[in-house]
Amino acid sequence: MNPDGRPDAPIRMLAVKLPSAGAPARSLPDEILRCLMDAGARIATALPVEPLDDAVIILFSETEPTELPDLSGAGAVVLVRLDGGTSGPAGTDAVVPLKDHADCGAAPAVIGLAGKLAARKRAGRALFEKIHSLAAANREAARLVLELEEKERRIREQARDIEEKARSLARANAEAGRLILEIEERDRRIGAQADEIRRYYDVLQQEMRLARRLQIGLLPEAPHPIPGLACHDRFIPASELCGDYYDYFRRSDGSFDIVIADVTGHGVASAMVSVQVRALAHIYTLEGLSPPQVLARINEFMCENFHKRYLMTMFIIHVAPDFSVAYAGAGHNPFYFTADGKNVQRCLSQGIPLGIQKNYEYRSDTLSLSPGARMLLYTDGLVEIQNAEDVQFGYDRLEDVFLKGCAQNARGFVDALLKEVEYFSETSPPFPDDVTIVLVERSS
Repeated sequence: MNPDGRPDAPIRMLAVKLPSAGAPARSLPDEILRCLMDAGARIATALPVEPLDDAVIILFSETEPTELPDLSGAGAVVLVRLDGGTSGPAGTDAVVPLKDHADCGAAPAVIGLAGKLAARKRAGRALFEKIHSLAAANREAARLVLELEEKERRIREQARDIEEKARSLARANAEAGRLILEIEERDRRIGAQADEIRRYYDVLQQEMRLARRLQIGLLPEAPHPIPGLACHDRFIPASELCGDYYDYFRRSDGSFDIVIADVTGHGVASAMVSVQVRALAHIYTLEGLSPPQVLARINEFMCENFHKRYLMTMFIIHVAPDFSVAYAGAGHNPFYFTADGKNVQRCLSQGIPLGIQKNYEYRSDTLSLSPGARMLLYTDGLVEIQNAEDVQFGYDRLEDVFLKGCAQNARGFVDALLKEVEYFSETSPPFPDDVTIVLVERSS
């Protein structure tokens, strides 16, 4: 403000003479009008005359007005009471009492007061706006701080999760490394064991081949039957060693024995049993024992030594020089006999397999080999061969093949029989089980 009470900068003021209730309006004193005009005020007789826009409103009234129009947009509202009163209605910022219209010396003070009030209100509003903006900024800052704290909390949780996962991964990697080392060590040991097994296997295979040569070497190379009698055979083991065997014995009296046998199972153990029984059969036969007696002696040996762990089926055919035949069987498959090439007889075993019951008495039956007669002996591996439908070759089919092959020579018949079996089973030797075939023929 200047020393005379005027504002430093022009203030937009609006001077209004309010009408008095029940009294005619009087004009303002000239001195007041002059001071207001010098201050740049605009004189109006009623409100509102224009948008307030923070203008300073000076209201002149001869009495206390009961209410004021809405002056909320004004910069300041000063009520000049020309009646000397000091009170004013709500909405006024200051009340200036003038005792009469002639008290014009207060005009500059009124204008100065109005300017100060307007400046204070503007400063207050500015301060309020700043405080409001600062509060909003503080609220936004607090929100951002909370958001940052939440993000930091989540980041810390994620960091903890990552650290835990990293520790878990490290433990898993360590465990994986340990397992890899353990697997490598096991692989090394397995490799060493495999090498050792291969060496043992090679040795075993060599020994098995040697044992096979020894077993085959025990089979008769060429039978020497009585004149007019011929034997044709095939020996087809399922593995390196087998439990099948056959043999021929020429007795001192000129008679001839044919033995065919089958130990349960096949392999090393069955082969060992068959080798022992072959030796016993050879001894007992050359001692002159009859077929039932030979079977009884072998049965006692097997019952005493193998205790039913191994059983054996066997046929012993004894052919006298006059071609009369006595045969005894121990649970073996029936052999086929034809005297004329037209009719076939199944000759059954009369006793139980060897090794089941001690002191068992075996018996024998007889037949006669006329010229052209044939006998077909075999082990069960032949009739039990199956085709793709799990149907066995069987006894009936073997009997048909035997009868149809009577027109062939003996050696050709054995070859044709094996071809028939291969065609039926769609397999080639070796078959699933050991197969032994012996065809005995008296020449015509």
